[in-house]
Amino acid sequence: RDWSSDVCSSDLLVTSMVMAHSPQLSLVAAPNEAHEAEEIRPEDIPEILHLLGQRFQCVVLDLPHTFDPVTVAALDLADDILLTLTLDIPGIRSTKRALKVFDRLGYPRQKVSVVVNRWSKGIDVELHKVEGHLGEQLIGFVPNDYRKVMDSINLGRPLVYSEPSSKIAVEIKRIAATLIAGGETSSSP
Repeated sequence: RDWSSDVCSSDLLVTSMVMAHSPQLSLVAAPNEAHEAEEIRPEDIPEILHLLGQRFQCVVLDLPHTFDPVTVAALDLADDILLTLTLDIPGIRSTKRALKVFDRLGYPRQKVSVVVNRWSKGIDVELHKVEGHLGEQLIGFVPNDYRKVMDSINLGRPLVYSEPSSKIAVEIKRIAATLIAGGETSSSP
């Protein structure tokens, strides 16, 4: 597939891939077959994101945890990068490595925000020590509620719609508002 050959055909292709979930939310799902994703090249990303940006106020990319050329092309164009971590040794190490890669790629630190995922008050980790180790302030703490999240995923209903007053939905909305405002306000757990 030659995505960049014609803006009109690219626009039609993007349109065919966008699925409206609600009046406020649309989705471009991953392809059914993994090999179909290989057809997307790093040089295609600017055009794809430009076309999506013309149609939508905000484009959110859920990228893999690898730094392949397509992922880096998308990260290069991102206004904000939200890096999620879990408060365990592998999660903290992985986040530290990702921050080092972002530094090597020349991303300004204000472009990157770190959020704790699956946070629980029972986790015996001193948050200020994690922030010190990472050299980054944690801007949010998404509570751990495995059952609610799995139900949301399996039913295809985002918690911010199906249970807007749940602790997870409230924190996700607060993090989104923080990013939109460009602020560095952190949430204390």
